[in-house]
Parts: sequence; structure tokens; C-alpha cells
Amino acid sequence: MLTLLRRILGQPSARLVATVSIFDGNQLLMVREGGVRKRGAWNLPSGRVDRGEAIMAAAVREAREETGLTVRLVTLAGIYTYSAGNGQDVVRFNFRAERTAGEPKPDGSEIIDLRWMTFPEIDAMHDSQLRAASILRRMVGDLARGDTYPLDILRGREA
Repeated sequence: MLTLLRRILGQPSARLVATVSIFDGNQLLMVREGGVRKRGAWNLPSGRVDRGEAIMAAAVREAREETGLTVRLVTLAGIYTYSAGNGQDVVRFNFRAERTAGEPKPDGSEIIDLRWMTFPEIDAMHDSQLRAASILRRMVGDLARGDTYPLDILRGREA
């Protein structure tokens, strides 16, 4: 983890993304994006961290905006770095969360569908059906193995 954090610190212009993994039993909530660039692609609820916003607060906000759910972050499931299609460096924080209120409902524009999926269902999807397929598959694999870290590893402002 320390090596990864050093790599992140070396990317001051990287886009920060907060992702939330919400489970219902053995099923993971996936969102189907409605935006022009990736219309129809499945993803975990995710979005950019706004300037000055705490990463954990961004994760809670994105969950609410994209799924209609109020969540409580439980653990950090991983930190991932990659280059987006436009060449920009991305640092993506994935949090495991539990639903505390609400029922899943897409907003109808940014998110056009929501579905609870098992790991085998996600694995069976073609890469063209997934947003940033290689990194999403890595994230889902880490979730399936139960890889997590305590939230206090991210010291500083809280959600």
C-alpha cells in the first residue's frame, strides 16, 4: 500500500474518482451509464471528487446521486491508478459500503439502469459492456477475494 501511495503522490494532476461497492448478500450493485461517451456501459457507482471535497464524502455523494441510496462507508476496498482513454491519469478509490436508507433507483440521465449482480454475472460480461473494463475487473476481483483496508488509512478530513 505504501508503494501505491508514493505513486499517487507523484501524480499531482491526476483525476480523483470515488467508487462505491454496495452489496446485498452476494450481489453487487452495478449501474448502467447514460452519458454520451460510455452510454450503456456497466460500472460501479463512481464519480469525480470535486475540488476541496473529501474523498469519502465524494463516495457517499456519488452513491446517493447515482443510486438514490444513503450509504455508510465500511472499508477501503482498494486504490487503483490507470490512464483514461484521453490519456489523463486517474486515481480511483473504491469503498465497500452498506445501505442505510433508500431503494435503488437510477436518475434516468447519468444512470439509466441499476442491477444487483453476482461476481460470475459480472465476469461473464464482455469487456465492451463494462466501463474501463480492465480496471473494473481488477476491482471486482479484489472485492470477490475480500481484500479491504480500514478507513483510517486515509487520514484527514472525514466523509
